[in-house]
Amino acid sequence: MYSEKVMDHFQHPRNVGEIENASGVGTVGNAKCGDIMRMYLDIDDNGIIQDCKFKTFGCGAAVATSSMATELVKGKSIYEAHFSKDTITELISICYQKNWYIRWYIGDTIYVRYVDMDMFPAYKTTKGLNIVEVGEDFEKYTENVTQLVVCNLNGKIQEIQDELADIFKDRIGLQQNTGYTMDITPPGIDKAVGLSKLAQYLQIDKSEIMACGDGDNDLAMIEYAGLGVAMENAIDDMKNIAQFITKDCDEDGIAYVIDKFI
Repeated sequence: MYSEKVMDHFQHPRNVGEIENASGVGTVGNAKCGDIMRMYLDIDDNGIIQDCKFKTFGCGAAVATSSMATELVKGKSIYEAHFSKDTITELISICYQKNWYIRWYIGDTIYVRYVDMDMFPAYKTTKGLNIVEVGEDFEKYTENVTQLVVCNLNGKIQEIQDELADIFKDRIGLQQNTGYTMDITPPGIDKAVGLSKLAQYLQIDKSEIMACGDGDNDLAMIEYAGLGVAMENAIDDMKNIAQFITKDCDEDGIAYVIDKFI
């Protein structure tokens, strides 16, 4: 019934026990089957999980999955969310089949099927880009992917977004960035989530935060911030929720609003 790997983790569970003065402790249980798991995390100042231990009362599957989870999370950041390997592999495969230009991110590295700098207009003034061309052999670059961006210069972004939304449903998050790019993230992840985690880490109340944006992938962040600012070139939805509208990007709108409020 169970695979060899599951049986190994059941018969020889890793990381059983407690962590004294743990950074975090979580408990979950299922009343129907009687399984209860408690997990202890040791997290360093940079948000990296240094150690993880568990205590589980329940069936073999409960013990095995607890053991596997402790192995998987060590060394991971609590401030990053990643696609599941199955989801990102399927997503990249579809984009390849459709010949959609994509780039995906692992850490500070950008991965592409082939390099086309016309698809990086917003990066033209950015120095030190680490772009890796992988060709057709992309599957070795599907671990810990935080974001994938689809690029299309022919006005097809909304059509692509609708198609992917129909295929993946709630397994991915979709936000258009510009008229020619679309951000794809793990579900439940947006700029507001990232900003809130940063504020928590820096111990800053959101009332002290100013955020500026222009695209629909900025909407959640603008709503979250104490002062939400729309660029003059922003989409109408952004201007409707912003508390202030600054000059556009070509007129140094960010510098203008910083000088005005800070």
